[in-house]
Amino acid sequence: MVAALWFCRRPILRLGWGLSPLAIGAGAVIAGLWIWLGQPSGPAAQDTPVLLMGGAVFAAWAAIRVFGTVMVVPLIEELFFRSYLFDLLGARRSRLGAVAAIGLSSVAFAALHQRFALALFAGLVFAALALRPRGRLSDTVICHATANALIAGYAVLTGNWSAI
Repeated sequence: MVAALWFCRRPILRLGWGLSPLAIGAGAVIAGLWIWLGQPSGPAAQDTPVLLMGGAVFAAWAAIRVFGTVMVVPLIEELFFRSYLFDLLGARRSRLGAVAAIGLSSVAFAALHQRFALALFAGLVFAALALRPRGRLSDTVICHATANALIAGYAVLTGNWSAI
């Protein structure tokens, strides 16, 4: 995935990057809800292999996992769901296209996540950011990365690796 992003780096750099307080705030709300409503109590079964790793192996795994969660995944998912699918469904050409793009991209995004309802909410927020009058794809990436960074921070601090 990193190699694919590197190959596409020129268009990615032209996304009009800027720090949007709205995108950062929305990402914080998504993370707060994800942590508050979405975490099972007790250690998750998928955490068991992580707990068995040695110190150096665990540190390397955790660094790669957090980097991917915060930097790679938001960019790839937003390029697909809020750029490719939005263009395919005509999100910016008609009201019907916008409704279809918001609904289908959000449901498809949620289908990739274990916490469907929370991911559906996040997908709707990302779509709203992308379609606002001066919305930029970079705003959705920043929102998504903010949410993932806060959730990853929670995972690091609590050892609840199933959060990411």
